[in-house]
Amino acid sequence: MSKLSYKELEKELIALKSIHNGSSKNKEYKTIFDSMPEMVEVIELIYNTNDEPIDFYIREVNLSFAKLLGKTRAQLIDKKVSSVVSIIEDNWFTYFASVDKTGETISFNNYGAEFDKHYFVTAWKISKDRVGISFTDVTKSEKAKIRDQKFNKTILDNIPADIAVFDKNHNYLYINPKAIRDDETRKWLVGKTDFDYCNLKGLDTSFAQGRRDIFNKVIKTKKQIEWVDTYQKEGKDVYIMRKFYPVIIDDIFQFVIGYGIDISELKIAKKKLKGLNNKLEQKVKERTVELINSEHKLRVSLSKEIELNDLKSKFISTASHEFRTPLSVITFAAGAIKKYRSKMAPMMIEKKLAKIEDQAMHMTALLEDILIVGQADAGKISNKPVFVNLGYFILEVIEEVYSSSQKSHEIALIDKEKLKSSAIFIDEKLARNIFTNLISNAVKFSPDAKKVIVELSSEENYTVISITDFGIGIPKSEFKNIFIPFRRGNNVDLIQGTGLGLSIVKGAIDIIAGKITVHSSIGNGTTFIVKIPKI
Repeated sequence: MSKLSYKELEKELIALKSIHNGSSKNKEYKTIFDSMPEMVEVIELIYNTNDEPIDFYIREVNLSFAKLLGKTRAQLIDKKVSSVVSIIEDNWFTYFASVDKTGETISFNNYGAEFDKHYFVTAWKISKDRVGISFTDVTKSEKAKIRDQKFNKTILDNIPADIAVFDKNHNYLYINPKAIRDDETRKWLVGKTDFDYCNLKGLDTSFAQGRRDIFNKVIKTKKQIEWVDTYQKEGKDVYIMRKFYPVIIDDIFQFVIGYGIDISELKIAKKKLKGLNNKLEQKVKERTVELINSEHKLRVSLSKEIELNDLKSKFISTASHEFRTPLSVITFAAGAIKKYRSKMAPMMIEKKLAKIEDQAMHMTALLEDILIVGQADAGKISNKPVFVNLGYFILEVIEEVYSSSQKSHEIALIDKEKLKSSAIFIDEKLARNIFTNLISNAVKFSPDAKKVIVELSSEENYTVISITDFGIGIPKSEFKNIFIPFRRGNNVDLIQGTGLGLSIVKGAIDIIAGKITVHSSIGNGTTFIVKIPKI
């Protein structure tokens, strides 16, 4: 029967106490009252002098209620409940007195420890000090609910993650043992906040405020938020991934679930993986560089091989040309002496022999130049520097070139800074290769000018020697090739040479760590500037 049915029976229940006859109507209601499956009783509250409920009389019961207590109605009616029931729930007196005093109907769940049963209890006011009470047995459903709750709690308690449930005010409703291991602290924290926990543990409340800010954002947006807490434990970094997840049913907020999972191993694994990836990337880069370098070396080797083949071709061509003339001269002179020796005057024979000697010396010089270039390419030229008097050395070279060129040109030495008495630290053989070639070239390539200037000067770190001629000059397009073996300018075809001189000069200057620059223009001559390092 519904609560409304109880209210309809209120007057009848009162009337039952004043029955004086057996009218059919009263019997009808009595039958209905006794046939109700709910256990119903009417009580009269007993108050002490302070108007506090201390007991109550049982004034009426139906058969279901009497059956519950295992007694007859006569054994119950007009008896104090304290004399009938051995275990009285503490909240009974308070609940029933509030109904008596306020007149408001109440309902609540109640566990009867004496009978190990669960009841849904409804209490309503009948008259002064009298309250009607119905008990509905909900033991089966309550025990099922308790089993479910225990089952769910067992799951939550054993999940290997921090689990907490909060109400809308961020008060704890539940915390599992993974989140708070201490049982007493965990029980104490229910109904409290992170601020209370911080105060309990003496922690900085900024931790609690941070959590509160995230929680409020979840409530406002109705969306979950994820973050990672980081701290150190026993000298190791610990990473906890946390989430606040709002539970909303039918657009009504229910609670927020918070959970945290230790992702330290995952983080460490990611760091290791990143480190391995970085190492792999570095190895790939290094290997790529190696491959690029190898390719470059192959290209350089190929280029050198091509250059070498080109040099070989030029060498054969140059050698054929350069050796043919002196050999022809030698052959002709030797043949003439052999054939006409008896008819030749001694002076004529001496002249022929002198030609043979000159041409032989020319071929020897050519071979020496080729040998020097080969040694330079192989890195076999030695460098044994000594202190050499600059003036004596340069004048000696000038004299040698002057004599070998049949004194065809004036070779002037300019020494404004009085450096002739100074010394240069240089391998003398390399120095001769440098300056003999440069001064000889100056004479050779200025057939009409008849003058070459050698000038001495000084810089902070170098002794500078410049050789200037006023001859045919070097085209600018040839500047990049002038130090390459067997390369000759396109304006020197009519002048004898091998194209090795400047290559020998450049090789020697590189060995002594010096510098060489050139300034030239067609028809106006050329200046080579050599810088010898000071020590």
